[in-house]
Amino acid sequence: MDRFEQRCRENGLKFTPARRVVLEVIEQATDHPDAFEIYRRVGRQHRLTLSTIYRTLNTFAEVGVVVRHDFGDGRGRYEGVRHERHDHLVDVESGKILEFDEAAIGSLVKAVAARLGYRLLDYRLELFAERGLSSP
Repeated sequence: MDRFEQRCRENGLKFTPARRVVLEVIEQATDHPDAFEIYRRVGRQHRLTLSTIYRTLNTFAEVGVVVRHDFGDGRGRYEGVRHERHDHLVDVESGKILEFDEAAIGSLVKAVAARLGYRLLDYRLELFAERGLSSP
């Protein structure tokens, strides 16, 4: 949490109790919750409104404290910024989001960028799949 608090302060944001609670929920999440799910997890004891959750998430995304994902279900989903890169596979039947890191993919996208005359800075990969055997 300290690095996130530091990042907020570096961007001129006060690390308020509300922001701390929202960030704790995101950091403890093993999934990629949307704003309403974060609101539900915050619970009544913190008395945060849904609009406060949305504002906090938007602010965090703007300063790079969290990453907002759009996995095609119409809901922004959030995760804390981490140093290890990873990609996502979305099970289109269940909505489950799996994280993975495949070094060969990273090498391939770097090679593609280089072949086109660019130096790759970053990339995001989101796979949408369903269970079962794929046809060749």
